[in-house]
Amino acid sequence: MEESVTTSNNRRAGDPVPAAAPPPPTKGWAGRRARRRDWDEQYRPAPLWKRLFSLASLGAISLASGLVIATLIAAAITAAAIALQSLFT
Repeated sequence: MEESVTTSNNRRAGDPVPAAAPPPPTKGWAGRRARRRDWDEQYRPAPLWKRLFSLASLGAISLASGLVIATLIAAAITAAAIALQSLFT
């Protein structure tokens, strides 16, 4: 029997695939939540405050990393200017 590329090694070609598999066991609060949830339960999006907090955090991280990159570029330009100045004096 020839297996297709999409089938995994432990599943024969032609076996039915479940529409929604139960979540894998995990540790901590995520595992407890996954074990409480039914396999056919609909996905519920995160509350608005969590989504806004994550967006604000992402914005702060982006701003900080941009400032770090700008500082590194300014330091490199300054170092190059000092090196060129020392060559001609």
